[in-house]
Amino acid sequence: MSFLNSVLTMAASLGGDQKKQEQASLLNALLQVTNQYPGGVPALFDQFKQGGLDTVLKSWMGTTSEPMPVQPQQLEQAMGPSLITELATKTGLNQGVVVQYLVQLLPVLINTLAKKGVISENHIPEKLDPSTLMTTVLGLLSKNK
Repeated sequence: MSFLNSVLTMAASLGGDQKKQEQASLLNALLQVTNQYPGGVPALFDQFKQGGLDTVLKSWMGTTSEPMPVQPQQLEQAMGPSLITELATKTGLNQGVVVQYLVQLLPVLINTLAKKGVISENHIPEKLDPSTLMTTVLGLLSKNK
Protein backbone atom coordinates (compact mmCIF):
# COMPACT_ATOMS: atom_id res chain seq x y z
CA MET A 1 0.00 0.00 0.00
CA SER A 2 2.92 2.39 0.46
CA PHE A 3 3.37 2.69 -3.32
CA LEU A 4 -0.32 3.51 -3.73
CA ASN A 5 -0.10 6.02 -0.88
CA SER A 6 2.86 7.70 -2.55
CA VAL A 7 1.07 7.93 -5.88
CA LEU A 8 -2.11 9.28 -4.28
CA THR A 9 -0.21 11.84 -2.26
CA MET A 10 1.80 12.93 -5.28
CA ALA A 11 -1.31 13.21 -7.46
CA ALA A 12 -3.15 15.24 -4.86
CA SER A 13 -0.21 17.53 -4.19
CA LEU A 14 0.21 18.32 -7.89
CA GLY A 15 -2.97 20.33 -7.72
CA GLY A 16 -1.97 21.85 -4.40
CA ASP A 17 -5.55 21.39 -3.28
CA GLN A 18 -6.00 20.66 0.44
CA LYS A 19 -9.30 18.86 -0.17
CA LYS A 20 -7.73 16.57 -2.78
CA GLN A 21 -4.88 15.78 -0.41
CA GLU A 22 -7.36 14.90 2.32
CA GLN A 23 -9.42 12.78 -0.08
CA ALA A 24 -6.27 10.97 -1.24
CA SER A 25 -5.36 10.24 2.35
CA LEU A 26 -8.88 9.01 3.08
CA LEU A 27 -9.04 6.78 -0.01
CA ASN A 28 -5.70 5.23 0.91
CA ALA A 29 -6.89 4.61 4.48
CA LEU A 30 -10.17 3.22 3.17
CA LEU A 31 -8.34 0.71 0.95
CA GLN A 32 -6.15 -0.37 3.86
CA VAL A 33 -9.08 -0.75 6.24
CA THR A 34 -11.23 -2.51 3.64
CA ASN A 35 -8.52 -5.03 2.81
CA GLN A 36 -7.95 -5.74 6.52
CA TYR A 37 -11.65 -5.88 7.40
CA PRO A 38 -12.62 -9.25 8.96
CA GLY A 39 -14.27 -11.18 6.14
CA GLY A 40 -13.01 -8.73 3.56
CA VAL A 41 -15.02 -6.57 1.21
CA PRO A 42 -18.03 -8.94 1.17
CA ALA A 43 -18.37 -8.63 4.96
CA LEU A 44 -18.11 -4.85 4.75
CA PHE A 45 -20.83 -4.79 2.08
CA ASP A 46 -22.96 -7.06 4.28
CA GLN A 47 -22.53 -4.55 7.10
CA PHE A 48 -23.80 -1.83 4.74
CA LYS A 49 -26.82 -3.97 3.89
CA GLN A 50 -27.55 -4.73 7.54
CA GLY A 51 -27.27 -1.00 8.20
CA GLY A 52 -30.16 -0.34 5.82
CA LEU A 53 -28.16 0.56 2.73
CA ASP A 54 -29.01 -2.51 0.60
CA THR A 55 -30.89 -0.55 -2.07
CA VAL A 56 -28.31 2.23 -2.03
CA LEU A 57 -25.41 -0.24 -2.35
CA LYS A 58 -27.15 -1.99 -5.25
CA SER A 59 -27.51 1.35 -7.02
CA TRP A 60 -23.80 2.01 -6.50
CA MET A 61 -22.99 -1.37 -8.03
CA GLY A 62 -25.35 -0.83 -10.96
CA THR A 63 -23.78 -0.07 -14.29
CA THR A 64 -26.71 1.60 -16.04
CA SER A 65 -28.06 4.24 -13.67
CA GLU A 66 -26.78 6.98 -11.42
CA PRO A 67 -25.73 5.84 -7.95
CA MET A 68 -28.19 6.87 -5.26
CA PRO A 69 -26.96 9.44 -2.75
CA VAL A 70 -26.55 8.51 0.88
CA GLN A 71 -27.01 10.76 3.88
CA PRO A 72 -24.06 11.19 6.26
CA GLN A 73 -25.95 9.75 9.25
CA GLN A 74 -27.04 6.71 7.19
CA LEU A 75 -23.49 5.99 6.12
CA GLU A 76 -22.10 6.56 9.59
CA GLN A 77 -24.67 4.20 11.09
CA ALA A 78 -24.07 1.51 8.47
CA MET A 79 -20.27 1.67 8.74
CA GLY A 80 -20.26 1.84 12.51
CA PRO A 81 -18.35 4.18 14.81
CA SER A 82 -15.24 2.01 15.05
CA LEU A 83 -14.66 2.05 11.28
CA ILE A 84 -15.17 5.82 11.07
CA THR A 85 -12.86 6.33 14.07
CA GLU A 86 -10.19 4.14 12.47
CA LEU A 87 -10.37 6.13 9.22
CA ALA A 88 -10.19 9.40 11.14
CA THR A 89 -7.17 8.17 13.10
CA LYS A 90 -5.34 6.98 9.98
CA THR A 91 -5.96 10.24 8.11
CA GLY A 92 -5.76 12.78 10.89
CA LEU A 93 -9.15 14.16 9.79
CA ASN A 94 -12.05 14.63 12.17
CA GLN A 95 -14.86 12.09 11.93
CA GLY A 96 -17.34 14.57 10.44
CA VAL A 97 -14.98 15.35 7.55
CA VAL A 98 -14.34 11.63 7.00
CA VAL A 99 -18.08 10.95 6.72
CA GLN A 100 -18.64 13.93 4.40
CA TYR A 101 -15.88 12.76 2.04
CA LEU A 102 -17.14 9.16 2.14
CA VAL A 103 -20.64 10.31 1.22
CA GLN A 104 -19.14 11.91 -1.89
CA LEU A 105 -16.52 9.31 -2.79
CA LEU A 106 -18.00 5.89 -2.00
CA PRO A 107 -20.89 5.97 -4.49
CA VAL A 108 -18.60 7.10 -7.31
CA LEU A 109 -15.78 4.69 -6.36
CA ILE A 110 -18.03 1.64 -6.08
CA ASN A 111 -19.96 2.57 -9.23
CA THR A 112 -16.73 3.02 -11.19
CA LEU A 113 -15.41 -0.34 -9.95
CA ALA A 114 -18.70 -1.96 -11.02
CA LYS A 115 -18.54 -0.38 -14.48
CA LYS A 116 -14.96 -1.67 -14.87
CA GLY A 117 -16.08 -5.17 -13.87
CA VAL A 118 -13.99 -5.28 -10.69
CA ILE A 119 -17.08 -5.85 -8.54
CA SER A 120 -20.70 -6.81 -9.13
CA GLU A 121 -23.61 -8.07 -7.06
CA ASN A 122 -22.50 -11.61 -7.96
CA HIS A 123 -18.77 -11.02 -7.58
CA ILE A 124 -17.30 -9.14 -4.65
CA PRO A 125 -13.60 -9.88 -4.20
CA GLU A 126 -12.39 -10.42 -0.67
CA LYS A 127 -9.67 -7.81 -1.15
CA LEU A 128 -9.28 -4.94 -3.56
CA ASP A 129 -6.09 -4.87 -5.63
CA PRO A 130 -4.34 -1.50 -5.16
CA SER A 131 -2.88 -1.49 -8.67
CA THR A 132 -6.33 -2.06 -10.18
CA LEU A 133 -7.74 0.78 -8.13
CA MET A 134 -4.99 3.28 -8.83
CA THR A 135 -6.42 4.69 -12.06
CA THR A 136 -9.92 4.71 -10.60
CA VAL A 137 -8.81 6.62 -7.53
CA LEU A 138 -6.72 9.10 -9.50
CA GLY A 139 -9.71 9.73 -11.76
CA LEU A 140 -11.93 10.34 -8.74
CA LEU A 141 -9.49 12.83 -7.28
CA SER A 142 -9.43 14.81 -10.50
CA LYS A 143 -13.25 14.92 -10.64
CA ASN A 144 -13.96 15.78 -6.98
CA LYS A 145 -13.26 19.40 -6.33
